[in-house]
Parts: sequence; C-alpha cells; structure tokens
Amino acid sequence: MKEDEPEIDESAVTLNDSDLHLIIDKESFLTGSPITDAGFGYIWAGVRATYGYTTGKICYQVKLVENCDVSHLEDEPNPNVLRVGWSIFHSSMQLGEEPLSYGYGGTGKASVDCKFKDYGSKFTEGDVVTAYLEFIDEDAVMTFSVNEDHFDVAYQVPQEQLKGKALAPHLLTKNTKFEVNFGQCEPWVPIKEGFVFANQVPLEERSLGPKRPEKRTDCEIIMLCGLPGCGKTTWAMNHCKENPDKHYNIIGTNALIDKMKVMGLPRKGNYSGRWDVLIEKCTKCLQRLMDIGCHRRRNFILDQTNVYPAAQRRKMRNFEGFIRKAVVIVPTDEEFKRRVEKRELEEGKDVPDSAVMEMKANFTLPDKGLFNEVVYTELSEPEAKPIVEKYNKEAINAGYIRRGPQGGGISNNQSFQGSNISSIKRFKGEYSQQRPRYDNYNRRGPPMQHGGGGGFRSGGGGFRSEGRPNNDRGMSRMGGGGGGSSGGWRGGGSGGGGRGRGGMGSDRGMGGGDRHMGGGDRHMGGSDRHMGDRNSGGDRNTGGDRSRQGGMDRNRQGGGMDRGPSGNQGGRSNQGGGGYERRDNRDSHRPKVWSD
Repeated sequence: MKEDEPEIDESAVTLNDSDLHLIIDKESFLTGSPITDAGFGYIWAGVRATYGYTTGKICYQVKLVENCDVSHLEDEPNPNVLRVGWSIFHSSMQLGEEPLSYGYGGTGKASVDCKFKDYGSKFTEGDVVTAYLEFIDEDAVMTFSVNEDHFDVAYQVPQEQLKGKALAPHLLTKNTKFEVNFGQCEPWVPIKEGFVFANQVPLEERSLGPKRPEKRTDCEIIMLCGLPGCGKTTWAMNHCKENPDKHYNIIGTNALIDKMKVMGLPRKGNYSGRWDVLIEKCTKCLQRLMDIGCHRRRNFILDQTNVYPAAQRRKMRNFEGFIRKAVVIVPTDEEFKRRVEKRELEEGKDVPDSAVMEMKANFTLPDKGLFNEVVYTELSEPEAKPIVEKYNKEAINAGYIRRGPQGGGISNNQSFQGSNISSIKRFKGEYSQQRPRYDNYNRRGPPMQHGGGGGFRSGGGGFRSEGRPNNDRGMSRMGGGGGGSSGGWRGGGSGGGGRGRGGMGSDRGMGGGDRHMGGGDRHMGGSDRHMGDRNSGGDRNTGGDRSRQGGMDRNRQGGGMDRGPSGNQGGRSNQGGGGYERRDNRDSHRPKVWSD
C-alpha cells in the first residue's frame, strides 16, 4: 500500500495533525482545503500546528482564501465559516467545543467547551485574522484581530486549569480554504508590538506536539463489531480517553455527526431538512475517509456495526501492515434491549427494526485469521456465540435472508415465495446500504479483486480479475455473473456460463442456469441491466444506475450501483453466493442508509 505521508521539517511550525477530510498542501504545509462535496459540506474539518507554547507573546495569522462552492447544501444558514484559536494537544479537532479549546469564528462568536459568546466582528473571504497568545503571571491570555481591527481579551485561562499544558495554533473550517502565516513570510497586516510569530520562537521554548507513527507496522486499527445500540461508540470514546497518546481517528457515522454541530449544538435538533437524507449523504463520506486513511500512518477505530463477514474482510484488506484488532461487543440480550431503549428515549429511533433484523440474520463473529487479536469486551466468545446464533435464527425465521459467509446465498430451507420475497424487496429497496455489497462505501468498487458469480477473488463475470469492469451486464434479480473459476470464495463451483432467461423480460446476464453450483436461477431472471463505472468498478461516472424491471419501468438515480465485494452474486441456497436485486429509485423510495 502506497503511503501518503510526505516528509515534514520537524523544526518548523506547520499544519500537521488534522482531520482526514482536510487537504493540507504537501509543499508548504501552510494551506488547508476542506473536502466539500456531498455530505462533507456539513462537516467541520480541523487542524492543529506542530508546536505549542507555555511562555512568551506569540501570534499567527490566517488568510481566508476562498469560500468553497457549496450550492448543493440545503438549509445551511452559515455554509462557509472559519474558526481560529488555540487548544491543548489532547483535545479533539473540534476547536471551541471542548475544555481547554478556544476559538473565534467568522460568525462573530468566541467559544470554549461549546459555550458561545459574542466577540469581535464577523469575518469572511479575503479577511486576515491574527490570533494572539500572551502568558501573564502564568495565565494564558488570548485576543484576536480582524485585518487591523484589534479586539479585547477573549479568554484568560488560569495556570491551574492548564496545569502546564501547551496551547497550540488550531483552526476549524467549514467550506473555507485558508492559508496560515506562522512567520515564514512578512506579516499580511501589522501585528501588535512585542509579539513574535510562532515560527520565530526559539525551538527550546516550544512544545512539540504528537508525531505520526514511524512505520506502518506501528499503526493500529480497531474494528468494532456489534449490533446498533450495543455500546460501540461508548466503548470507542472511553478507549480514546484511556489512551490519549494513541491519538485515535474514529471513523463512523456518529463521529461524523458529532462534527456537524451548529453553534456547538447537536445537528439533529437544529436541522430543518430531512434527517434521513442528511444521514444518507454523510454515510457515503465514510468510504472516502477509509480510502484516505489506509494510506496514512495513524491509529484508527472503525465505529460501525461490521457484522457482515464480507465487510470485515474488505475493510481490513486495505490496512495490511497495521496491527489489526477486532473488538466484539455482545452484551446479554436483556442488557442489549435496555441499552437500545435508553438510546431511543434520549435520541429517538434512527435505525429501523427491519435493518436491525437483517443485521441479526447476517451477524458473523470476526474471523481470527483476519486480525492480530480479537477481543470480547462484554460476554466472552463462548458466551457470545449462542446469543449470535439466536439472533441468526430469530431473523431467518422472520423471513430475513441469511447470506453465506462468502457474501451471498439464502438458506437451504428458504425460498423466494410468499413473505420472503416481500422481505427481500423491503431490505433491498429501503435499506440497500445494509448489504455487505454496499457497506457504506461511496458507490465505487472497493480496491480488490472481484468475481461476478458470488466469489471473492474469482467466480464469474462482472469484473475482471484485477477489478476492472467487464462487458458483463449482470443478471437481474437472481442470477450469477457467469464465467470465472469458482462460484464461492477461492473456489467451490463454477461461475456458470449459460444465458439466463425467463421471468420478467429478457435477461442478458452472463450467469445463467443452476449449473455448476455457481450461477443464478435461470427461471427467475428479470431484466435489470447494471453497468459499472469504467474507472472504479461501482458506478458509471459516479451515477446513473439504470434499473429495468420487466423491460417496462426505467428508474434512474444519481447514486449509481455498487457491485460490492462479490460482484454480481448468483445462486440459490448457499452455493457460490446468492443475490437478489431489486432497485426502486423513485423519490418516494429513496434508500435509507444505515452504517455498517
């Protein structure tokens, strides 16, 4: 895996520790540009400098270079804002939203620990903000100026609160590109007498912040595994507090939502649009963060359900070389119900029962071969196994699909008749992101080898062995991907080869037939034509999913079609991976997204 870790002059004050969705210029390390498309436009992105200070009179300047175009955002009152200030190294990237984290924002507000007050004036694109830090009798005094307008004291912090901790330059942006001056160039506007730029302070009078791990093998990734509401986010937050020197980056829906606050208040209670649509947009950001993160030398916690085995394999694959740990959270059934009820009472119900039931049907404990260590935080593995098996049976008996460990297939005792067919449609249509094939990736084929007949590395058309799209148009509804050497994971039946027909309209997929245990069901074809992205293996030009049902109805949606980890999955039973595809992309049937 190629790393994206340019060399940094450790003697210079530069931008360093940052959110993954903030792009730092790799030459100067003095310019920050946030990713703003899709749901990222709602998410704050922060960065801190390499050094902090405990004595002296220090300043730095920030130029608001550009307000990024975020015309795609809905009902966002302040879409372009920059917050400037100081914080201790062990605080989060959310400047002004934690203790010992002090910010001054473009809305004319200063904040600490999510407590906001009027201060100074508003500022925006083209303005220069100067942040001043002065230690008087060991108290830290912070003031700010906009252009040449100087303001009074914003915060004075007693030393007994700081306890010797250094304060470092810190910026937090929402859709605003900025450039900082730590003293590498002449002042953009005059600074107050007696102050020096941060980079001009002697090295021995600065405090060096956290450094990235020296080698990829020093990095750690923890994959949480458990049903919604079991306590994953609570565990992640506590683990970060107990291990501050690890500087974990948490990747998960809850972490993104926490970076979407409005004036320090939770976004959910301060958003006038449709919450489920907003969550859908933000959840798609997770793939981008995973793609960026796997090239960096950092420590990560994946705070998602991760109950599908295909999802577990795919996510860990790009983090080869890391110390990989799985943390499984399975409380007793009674305790799980209590936690879910408490969460719903406090926060409302975000996860539909049907989505939880599908996860229960597919809940698979992590394979120890994928990880250096598998830890059970509540019930031990022998105690957790029967509870997970109980969940599997409960959901399957209710008509929910149990996909095989290779990413497809329905149980041998299941059929596509009666209530099961409606269950399939319900999950595939409304909660398509729950499937291991989507797994919150940004509708681009994950960077691994695919097969189209339900396999993981081989088995059928749909994708060539190196992951590029084939000319396979796939099978509708049920059907294999045809071709390839196996229908299962690393083997177990051919990928079929006939042309499946029947059912609703003509099916031109490559899978065909019940032959060789790998293809699809030739008698239940349908007529969906799915075309993947020429470059990424998921969408064509990031959108344009074309679904034809029975050759009559054509529905389009910009999200595109994700083939997921097993290509076009075919087959009945658990032989080579099953797959039932039904997409309804009308506005009234937009898929609701939940995080895996």
